Amino acid sequence: MNRLECVGETMRFTLNRLATLLPDWLTTRLQPEWAARYGPRAEEYRLPHTTPQRIAYAQQVGQDGWWLLEQIERDDQAAGLWQLPAVDILRRVWLQQFRVVDGQLRWRVENQDELPPSAQLIRSPYDVEARFSRKRTTT
Repeated sequence: MNRLECVGETMRFTLNRLATLLPDWLTTRLQPEWAARYGPRAEEYRLPHTTPQRIAYAQQVGQDGWWLLEQIERDDQAAGLWQLPAVDILRRVWLQQFRVVDGQLRWRVENQDELPPSAQLIRSPYDVEARFSRKRTTT
């Protein structure tokens, strides 16, 4: 997955796990637009095509995930959610893909060495050990 697919799928993955394990907790926190945004799989052909639109989409997904993590942190009854693998993956992917600048969540810039090394970067919420690599002509 590319970075944009990864953050979209991570949010979708986490919401699906929470819906299965704690549907009542999640129902009270779901945003109406999330069904359209995270219902279908995040695949390249469904994502925005221009760079400004892609950055705006990444920012929106980042804000949604950050908001969800804040809801978990603020809710005393949800303290056990931090132990769920899906929530931990969401937290880890957000730390890798976003940064907070002046109190605002920002998409990390790939060509400015803001991302962790490829050996540490999570590429898929479904297999956190999967890595992208290239050796000679094999990808």
